[in-house]
Amino acid sequence: MNDFDQWFRKNLERFGEKFDSHKVILTYAQANQKAYVESLSAVESDKPFQYLHSSFGKIIKKVCVENKYQELDSKHRSLDIFGQNSLCVLWAK
Repeated sequence: MNDFDQWFRKNLERFGEKFDSHKVILTYAQANQKAYVESLSAVESDKPFQYLHSSFGKIIKKVCVENKYQELDSKHRSLDIFGQNSLCVLWAK
């Protein structure tokens, strides 16, 4: 998770004034495929994607709050890594 935390802190501004957590996770997974797969494979759960993405979501929240972003909608829907329209958090500066 530490790699994700560092990466997100470094790349936060690139997401602009408004973004959702799915966008952050998808961007990280595409840009850091090896680290993403290693993090995923280290998860001991029947639902490794859900567990890992939930962990990433907690980091996103922590970093956003530290940087004065506001949670606009905790029941926002967008496409997840599986292409399903699912719940995530919408953030804005």
